[in-house]
Amino acid sequence: MAKRSLKASPDGQAQAKQAMLCRGWTQEYLAIEAGLSTRNSVWKFLTGRPVDRNIFMEICFQLDLDWQDIADLPTFPLEKVKATEPVDRPVTDESLKTTTIPDVPDLAIIKTKFKVLVDTWCSRLPSYVDSNQSLLLTEVYVDVQVFPFAPDQQWLAQQNSLTGLRANTFSNQRLAPTSKREQSVSALESVLQHNHVMVLGKPGTGKTLFLKYLALQCYGQSAGFDLLPIFVSLRSFVEFIEAYENADLFSYLEHILRQAALSEAEVDYLFEQHKLLLLLNAFDEVSVEKADFVYQKIYQFTEKYHQNKIIISCRSASQNYYFQGFTHLELAGFSSPQIQQFTQRWFSATLQDSEQGEQKAAQFLETLSRQDNQAIQELAHTPILLALLCSVFLARSEFPNKRSRLYQEALAILLTRWDQTRGIKRDQIYENLTLLDKLKLLSTIAAIAFEQGQYLIEQEELLQIILDFLSTLPNADDDLDALWLNSETLLKEMEIQQGIIVQMAKGVYAFSHLTFQEYLTARKIVVDSTSEFPTLSLQELADHVMMPQWREVILLTVEMLPDPVKLLRLIQSQIDGLLRNDVGLQQFLQHVATKAESLDVPYLSAAVRAFYLGLFCGRELNLASALDPKIVGDLAPDMALDLALLRVLHLGERLIEQPTLEKLLELGFGLDLENRFTLTAPLLGSLHRLKQRLPASSQDLDTQLTWWQQEGHGWCEAWRQMLIEQRGFGQPWQLTGSQQEKLEDYYQGNLFLLECLEQVTTRYRKAIAAQLLLPHDQGEKVS
Repeated sequence: MAKRSLKASPDGQAQAKQAMLCRGWTQEYLAIEAGLSTRNSVWKFLTGRPVDRNIFMEICFQLDLDWQDIADLPTFPLEKVKATEPVDRPVTDESLKTTTIPDVPDLAIIKTKFKVLVDTWCSRLPSYVDSNQSLLLTEVYVDVQVFPFAPDQQWLAQQNSLTGLRANTFSNQRLAPTSKREQSVSALESVLQHNHVMVLGKPGTGKTLFLKYLALQCYGQSAGFDLLPIFVSLRSFVEFIEAYENADLFSYLEHILRQAALSEAEVDYLFEQHKLLLLLNAFDEVSVEKADFVYQKIYQFTEKYHQNKIIISCRSASQNYYFQGFTHLELAGFSSPQIQQFTQRWFSATLQDSEQGEQKAAQFLETLSRQDNQAIQELAHTPILLALLCSVFLARSEFPNKRSRLYQEALAILLTRWDQTRGIKRDQIYENLTLLDKLKLLSTIAAIAFEQGQYLIEQEELLQIILDFLSTLPNADDDLDALWLNSETLLKEMEIQQGIIVQMAKGVYAFSHLTFQEYLTARKIVVDSTSEFPTLSLQELADHVMMPQWREVILLTVEMLPDPVKLLRLIQSQIDGLLRNDVGLQQFLQHVATKAESLDVPYLSAAVRAFYLGLFCGRELNLASALDPKIVGDLAPDMALDLALLRVLHLGERLIEQPTLEKLLELGFGLDLENRFTLTAPLLGSLHRLKQRLPASSQDLDTQLTWWQQEGHGWCEAWRQMLIEQRGFGQPWQLTGSQQEKLEDYYQGNLFLLECLEQVTTRYRKAIAAQLLLPHDQGEKVS
């Protein structure tokens, strides 16, 4: 483990003293700038004594010095390390005398040189409770699971593996509530099996921590990790390529490697001998304007250095780019055993006492399992929310019952901590801000930046927002210069004490976690919902419904609004508007509605429409099951029959495209309808006539397949005509590419609307759900 303290070299001490002299700073003033309560650490720094690593780096930052130039870091022998010696052996004076340069760079030596950087990036994570305390990642980390395939794959495309099953059995297996978690596998093992991986996940599922954990594995005993890890924030990479013309990913990585004083030969060795583990974090946080450019840079690097191990993380909903040759894995939420394990580790690490930690964890788990906390139990499956739950419980010994309440409680902990930790003397303007004032200011910053599509906020813009806010407070100073100075002071205090807004680079700020920015943006919208001049109106929010980055904000806003029906109606109108002016798609919706109305089944009408919308478009059953879960457990015979009949048509079309024995057998099983369903006489007669047209199963395989190539199209068209005449569907809708995209957006938009409806009462939910998936003229009548 890397030392937690650093000391300045003699040359570094001289540089620091010269920097202080140029600025006219005293030790006391430097301590204030670095957010320290006394000058003791500054004195230690200037006299070459060990100082906490974070404080050391902060002092260097304030003096505009590179901490690596100032620190008295150990140098390493150039002689090749013996295989029997440990990588982390202490460096002795005797070993430093060695000057033999090996012909081939040694990975063990390179990793030792680089370990300080890896530890700085990855070894610790902040506590949500105490700004003075950070936790070792290895103390709290729990092995996570992944889905080795996208969990929302199309339902009809998976029917090949379910041939011969009854329709209701098929539905149960496809949509069983626990099926996802049962299908998950170890994330660590999955990553070892693939060279290029895209790690997807919903907000807060631990994508960043997983990548950091992988970096630390390179310094452990895990097999398959004898590589040099480089953890890259893609937002930082964007800043690099903006600052340096013609920069690419290779030059950025080379820039990082040079910080560890690696030679040119060592750098070349890492790239050419495939010794890198490249961890590219948070592709979703790259701005829309830069995403395509960054994608091209990553793709070019991957093409050239494809044998190096590369892992990219990205939010699931923001994954709009396909990286060729990458295996896609989606992080699963915590299972119950993982929740228990994380909770025990978190409390033990935070309280720094194993026995007390286990006792507090037991209280936490007991409270979580209570009947009145059912609503919050699901939140615990998301790692970041579980960490916040632990933080809230440690401070309050109770849980909130909504996600927005959880964020509110967590932010209250962070903001209240301003007046309780580190013994820093507060500036008067900061001290006078109430908790509500602080939340208002943060919400304003979050909403303005989010509306502009910004994760990173320039200091000048941030100061202007703060100034505008301060000018609205009672007894605000009328002097613009004084307000500007107060804004600078307040920003400095926020950065030092909160941990909510952090400085990412000189003059560039961001929220420490996107979740906080999303919650605060939603809070601002809710507060402004009755204002004459809101930062963002409900209509403007609804206009963003098809933008993935806005969906978490919309969900939180719906949850927090006293009466969210107006917003839900606006969202519904926005989604319906996708198809409103398309005559062909309105006719398609009318066809779906007509088919659904013709059936007498025990489900909500909207769920039946959703079933046939999915059936006719080849989409999954998620929308229908979300509208009425009964549709999953026991599919009505008429609907199951329609599913089986349409499946035969699809199997016949695939047999024509790929004439194989496997496809022929699948069709044979699919045609066994008489034994599975009760058929009307006309349908049974048509079915027998169409079966008689098929070649006899006694004929040899080549003869049967040749028949399908020659006569298959005619047979499929006859089957389609039978569907139209006997079942009222099957018409070939010749949708354009643009119409198919609209229909897909419409389907996904309605899925999201149902997610929003979970936040309102049953009466409102049923009223709005009843209007879903109707053609425009019928929707108006229902309204």
